[in-house]
Amino acid sequence: MRAGVLFLAVFLLVSGPALRAAAANASLPPKLAATLEASFPGSRLVANSSLCRSSPRGAQQMGLVLARDGALRAVVAVDRGGWVLSDVPRAFSNASGGTRDFLSDFATNKNRPDIRCAQPHRDADISTRNNGQFQGQGGRSRTDTHVCFMASAAYNSWVCFWTPPKAHTPSISFVQFNAD
Repeated sequence: MRAGVLFLAVFLLVSGPALRAAAANASLPPKLAATLEASFPGSRLVANSSLCRSSPRGAQQMGLVLARDGALRAVVAVDRGGWVLSDVPRAFSNASGGTRDFLSDFATNKNRPDIRCAQPHRDADISTRNNGQFQGQGGRSRTDTHVCFMASAAYNSWVCFWTPPKAHTPSISFVQFNAD
């Protein structure tokens, strides 16, 4: 037992911050943690969604927010036999509103920002009933699951991405902006 604890301590000392955060977070697959550390060295994991399949035959995907030197980045990870990481744009708008940076609540940790896997046809918070709009042609099936980043907890605003079944990278799929 002591050797195992020593190995874990040495492993955590030599691996980077993102990998340490991932090791502490049992919901992050180890290969994804290693890919994050290799791709974004020195970053730390701020938040992540659960692991979800984009469609019944689609890829596993996960949304993450990473921080390094005070800067945040939104990443969608897609498992295609190896993890493909995509930085996603942070400015969006639709007919109902928009945001220059949907990570602003994450930067201030205001109102407990969230990342979640959601099906806009079924989710209580993220839906067309709540002023949301599909973007582009993908992700409209009732069984499609989107990775959604909360843009504003106060206004229940969300920016969602979906990965087509044979694609390696996600695209913007659903946007919900609400304001007073």
